[in-house]
Amino acid sequence: MLVRNGILTCFRQKGRTVLFFLLLTLLTMALLLAQGVMLYCDSVLKQCDEQYRSIGVVEYMGEDYPVSDVADPAAREALKSMEEAGLTSLPGVKAFTRGSTYAAGTEGYTRQGGTIPYLNYAVIVTSHFSEPLDYLSRVPYRTTIINETLFSRKDYTNNIIDLVIKDDSFQPEQDDEYVFIGYFATKLNYEMPANGLRVFVVENALPSDALPYEKLTDGVIPERFNELVEFLKLANNYIRVIPCASVEDQRSFHQNEIHLDSGEFPKARGEEDPSSGSDMPGCVISADLAKQLELSPGDELTLHMASFGDDNIYVIRGTGETRTLGSRLPLSIITVRSGPLRRMPRRLSSATSSAPFLWTMPQQKRPSSRFGKWSRRASASRCSTRAMLRR
Repeated sequence: MLVRNGILTCFRQKGRTVLFFLLLTLLTMALLLAQGVMLYCDSVLKQCDEQYRSIGVVEYMGEDYPVSDVADPAAREALKSMEEAGLTSLPGVKAFTRGSTYAAGTEGYTRQGGTIPYLNYAVIVTSHFSEPLDYLSRVPYRTTIINETLFSRKDYTNNIIDLVIKDDSFQPEQDDEYVFIGYFATKLNYEMPANGLRVFVVENALPSDALPYEKLTDGVIPERFNELVEFLKLANNYIRVIPCASVEDQRSFHQNEIHLDSGEFPKARGEEDPSSGSDMPGCVISADLAKQLELSPGDELTLHMASFGDDNIYVIRGTGETRTLGSRLPLSIITVRSGPLRRMPRRLSSATSSAPFLWTMPQQKRPSSRFGKWSRRASASRCSTRAMLRR
């Protein structure tokens, strides 16, 4: 009876019945839509949590900030005083690791862009000196012929040059053979000779009490000049090496300053499969480096490690250590926005991001999918802490 009366009532009040069923339909659709949005958002957030990382950057603002290649002992002390436990206890910080920037060299590579510390410096052997001249010049000079170019960006062997030497005691015989340290003047200077010949200014490349020249005996090059040649080759063509647990988390990548051009990002040993791995770490190198050395993904790269100077980061010395990167972990190629060649000014200026980069991947499995990175160029006044923050 109750059911029959209810059905009859619905038919007698058709308008209210239709509105009631429409309301039920709308509520049902709203609930289903809300449930679908919630499931979709959960899925997107989960994917973001797996694929994206929030990176916080903390900079040390020293006296020379933002110049990044001036030695600052206070910056090094500040780095030592940072405690990992204190940083990881901050709200939102998942992990924090320390790292450093190293230098390395390799055979066959010549830097084509970025800051080149000793761009115009050269070590040359000359003879056939003229008498001191002052024609079209406010400084005395001698003309001479380059017999041999021990080091220079360009080979000027057999060229006649103007030799500017600020040493009144220099009195060579015409047929004497000397080895000189100095640089080729490239800018117009009203004090320098203006007779159309290339000007070579005799000057030590590094602070030294020794004279920047020496007379040769039987054509034998003194050892200190040979050592300087090796130093200039490394300092002008060094590769910046950044060890890290994840290449993708490097600031240049996640800020889209550079991007992967060939290959894939290397992974730490055992990251996907505990039985997989490599005998040596993988790395990502610049396209310029890959082109000059004719490297492709999967090849191996041998580096001769070096260290930056404490008081001048461009005093780069070899450490004697040799490392090979590549093997089964991919050697990947990146493209870098390159800039014109620049000589290091008298007062050190900041190095550019267009210098050759090389990221190395450690062999051990990284501790977490979210981690931080402390990045510091040796002896720099600008230190950066990269900590992973929960989005």
